[in-house]
Amino acid sequence: MATERIMVVDDDLNIQLALKYRLEKEGYHVLLARDGVDALEKVKAGKPNLVILDLAMPRMDGFEFLEQMKGGGGDSTVPVIVLTAYGYESNRARSLELGAVEFVAKPFSPRQLVAEVWKILGAKNLMGDANSGILSPQKGDRHGQEIYRHPECQGM
Repeated sequence: MATERIMVVDDDLNIQLALKYRLEKEGYHVLLARDGVDALEKVKAGKPNLVILDLAMPRMDGFEFLEQMKGGGGDSTVPVIVLTAYGYESNRARSLELGAVEFVAKPFSPRQLVAEVWKILGAKNLMGDANSGILSPQKGDRHGQEIYRHPECQGM
């Protein structure tokens, strides 16, 4: 079972609770933050292994959080998935330029998000050990992209 800590940063309580439920079901420990200010404080208190970040939030939006997290005030080694209702290409490009590793538009598939988490945390934990058997490349999404899945997620 996974022991990694994932921080969900979103001002929508429904999104927070839905992601917390789904990720805890997968064995992750989930931290919640309602905006970028709250998230930066929690990152300093205890480093998460991954952040799932909304862009549109009060006090400090997702872009400013990324700038501070990746630019100096936080830990630039923590991977960030941006999860937003503002799925414009310009937002995607800016998020990736600021250091996000993935961009997912709302509405989203919880299965897709869990697969992204597995891909990112699994790849981070493997540190290049392609023969470990923990993650295996598979053809299978409807766009023909190669995706990586943990064996427990084969039916996703």
